[in-house]
Amino acid sequence: MHSAPLNREKKELVGALSGIFSYMDEHIRFFSAMFLNQRTVVFRERMLGVITELIQEKIDKQGINQDMDKEMITQFTASAFVGLVEWWITNNMHHKTRIMAEQVWKLFERNDIRHIS
Repeated sequence: MHSAPLNREKKELVGALSGIFSYMDEHIRFFSAMFLNQRTVVFRERMLGVITELIQEKIDKQGINQDMDKEMITQFTASAFVGLVEWWITNNMHHKTRIMAEQVWKLFERNDIRHIS
């Protein structure tokens, strides 16, 4: 893969992820309440469902990770992302939204899941 397309992909995904983290930051009271109350399981499952669908679409569309079970890579990546978001929110978001987005990009890049947006 050439450097220019990879840089464009990174810029697009980091931008999309920054938007997600910024939205959560702006609505921290809501997200904190959702992760810290008794209904955490329901909220977490819904969030996981949305993220899982996005990842599955990208895997199917782009044929990435062909040497792995699609369901397994989808569940692993979605669970990791939702768990990371939950950790970030419940730990008072001690990392800036842009840092979170860039770190998630690197994690997705390692697993060839770069095109989620």
